Amino acid sequence: MARIPYAPAGDPGADNALNLFRMLAHSPPVLAGFTKLGGALLLEGTLPARLREAAVLRVGHRAGAEYEVKKHTAIARRVGLSEAEIDALRVDADPGALDDACRTVLALVDELFQGIRASDAALSGVRRHLDDRQLVELVTTIGFYGLVCRVLETFDVDLEAPQ
Repeated sequence: MARIPYAPAGDPGADNALNLFRMLAHSPPVLAGFTKLGGALLLEGTLPARLREAAVLRVGHRAGAEYEVKKHTAIARRVGLSEAEIDALRVDADPGALDDACRTVLALVDELFQGIRASDAALSGVRRHLDDRQLVELVTTIGFYGLVCRVLETFDVDLEAPQ
């Protein structure tokens, strides 16, 4: 059960089907900025969707955010990650099912989850696979979904019932 109530019905954004948005609807300007940035990362970026979802799932696992992991596991499947690859994204898993690009993304996620600045080694590893725009999108994705997990976990946002 959520630690604070969801925004009342009728508030801007409160009628959304996703509880995360219903929680953020307490602050309409925050919700608007959140959805704009999230939409840009998901719909307008050039970062390969498989790498984006690998990063999001790793952030979700690192944060212990079940809501995030469940939602993005479904997205990961839609963008072509196999069950073996999805399983390999867990923190305690063997990354052997992942290609080099994905393993370098996980190394970057792990460093940025634990600190603010990535090492030269982690950054150069990812740069072997991504151009500068994609790299900016990746680092922003990691930070954004870290924020998402903090909101989800701080407020105990409830996972929606299956439809």
